[in-house]
Amino acid sequence: MNGKEWQGSIEELVDFANRRLTELGIENADPINIRLIRDYLQRGILGDVGRRGREGVFDYKHLVRLIAARLLLADKWPLSKIGNYFAVHDTASIESLIPATDN
Repeated sequence: MNGKEWQGSIEELVDFANRRLTELGIENADPINIRLIRDYLQRGILGDVGRRGREGVFDYKHLVRLIAARLLLADKWPLSKIGNYFAVHDTASIESLIPATDN
């Protein structure tokens, strides 16, 4: 994945992640939505979020964790195991779970 400087709102995170998962052929999962992002935040799957005023600011780390979580869920990993895995691995290790594409 490229774009390590990526930052965006929750809506931009949802849009980018859904497009990336479609590129990867992960269409059997329900589309990501804001409610799902909030659930993942509460469970600690995505980590802490920066703030710009009252708005949350998501970055590349959140994007990688979100896409990797959806890929692992498609492989039948439970969310608790995903959360434990993310707690002990850095972003580069988590990113290595995501297949590369040409774009």
